[in-house]
Amino acid sequence: MEIIVFNYNGSKVNLYEAAIMITYAYITGDATACAGTIQEEMFDEERFRKCDLPSKIRLLKQMAEDPKNTDKGFDGLRESLECFKAISKLKHKSSKEIVLLKRLEKTLAEVFEIVTEPMLSFSRKSGITEFLPLADGKTLGYYPLNYFNPETPGRPDEFTASGLLQRISLDHTNHELFFLPSHFFDEEFAVTYKVINDNASTLQPGEIYLQHCFTLPSLQNLKTAEFKKTREQLSVPGAAYRNALNEWITRCYTAGNTTEQAFFTENVLPAAIAFQQQLIQNETIEFCKKVNFTFPQFEIYAGEIPVGLLWAFYKHAEIINDETYGILQEVLQDDAFAAQRWPVMVLKNNAYLSTLRPPALPEVTAETLIAKKSISVD
Repeated sequence: MEIIVFNYNGSKVNLYEAAIMITYAYITGDATACAGTIQEEMFDEERFRKCDLPSKIRLLKQMAEDPKNTDKGFDGLRESLECFKAISKLKHKSSKEIVLLKRLEKTLAEVFEIVTEPMLSFSRKSGITEFLPLADGKTLGYYPLNYFNPETPGRPDEFTASGLLQRISLDHTNHELFFLPSHFFDEEFAVTYKVINDNASTLQPGEIYLQHCFTLPSLQNLKTAEFKKTREQLSVPGAAYRNALNEWITRCYTAGNTTEQAFFTENVLPAAIAFQQQLIQNETIEFCKKVNFTFPQFEIYAGEIPVGLLWAFYKHAEIINDETYGILQEVLQDDAFAAQRWPVMVLKNNAYLSTLRPPALPEVTAETLIAKKSISVD
């Protein structure tokens, strides 16, 4: 199976939660695909470190133009970028204007360090950068989207958000299993579905089944080599679980408007319970549980949900925007397709994860920026 962890820059899902989901998917599944802008988050530190001045200014410009960036510090940044653009465009610069341009270049480079360091620090602490060396395209790969516009690819390898989700809906050869973040249990979203765990072969449109599979500690202390070692150690003990899961996923995608809840209860759930014992006895996981005893453990649920509910959740979590959701709604006009139910896993520990937020942009004051009003280009 291919476990899909889908997130997009600026969504309700922070890097800590994305990293936790990738961790559990990587050590328990066959393959993990990071969809959206997760790849960019992994590459951020390497990319920022290699930036020349034009690249830094271009990235600052992209940050300033992003409508999600409403922090006070961006006002000063926008002013300085406007000044830089105005002076740079002058064909014949006076000595004073050349000096001002150099000062602006120096200041913008300093601002770049100011605004990116908190982001990089949060990224490092989340543990998500540890997965970068593990991305071999087989056990861990990407479905990248444009960082600033999910419906406008900026590179040949990028998808559109709507195109990616439709592609997955038409081609299930990778046995996709969608791993959803804890916002699935948000009160305002939870009222849109009802959990029915009674092995029913048919469910009403607003009904789903979702059952507990694992309880695991935080593994965010681990480094790249430890993730790889843990995956290798769990390969044989987890074989029966993965085989049952793969069979269930195949059944889900070929069942039409019926559910595979009975198969899940009779085959996947016992395999998951047995695998849980192997997981908690693993030396690395056991060590993490002891070290992180003050941190809450995370629960993982699995089940089937209607494809429309999956897409509605991605909108609720702000992983997809209104434009993407509108395109996907057109696909749901096909009643047979809308009746399909797709396999999902869901992470749970809302209370703890909601406290982990990325830092706000440091305020860019007159001391750190050359204000526009102080520069004359006459």
